[in-house]
Amino acid sequence: MAATSKISEFNSATDILDNELIAVVVGGVTKKITLANLRTAIARDLALTYTVTTTNNYQMIAGEHAAVDSSGGALTIKLPTSPDDGDTATVRAVGGSVITNNVTVDRNGNNINGAAQDFVIQAENYEIRFVFIDGYGWVHNRNAN
Repeated sequence: MAATSKISEFNSATDILDNELIAVVVGGVTKKITLANLRTAIARDLALTYTVTTTNNYQMIAGEHAAVDSSGGALTIKLPTSPDDGDTATVRAVGGSVITNNVTVDRNGNNINGAAQDFVIQAENYEIRFVFIDGYGWVHNRNAN
């Protein structure tokens, strides 16, 4: 079944206040978010800054954006332990060596896109964002490389 979206046009300056809720239907489940929180989430994604840069194996925490340099050898980055619905984790391969020294994103016990399989980054400057959906696991919108 194809996903459908319906967005009603409104002028946020006059039609909705920051503390009012916006309803979003995801997989048949209605979720609500305030306009203020939606603005914050969008601004955070637009102003992406890396919270950690590593040349070693690393255990991520929810909300982190990791720049990973595998110039010293292949690395494993573990997705957050015990994630909550909506948690995110972003990994970017930097340093110019990922083609020979892969970066493995370890699923840490949860599925990735419905499969019990880790994700291997094999392309330079490749960035992938994972979002956790309770009861399903981690999802992303990138093709395996």
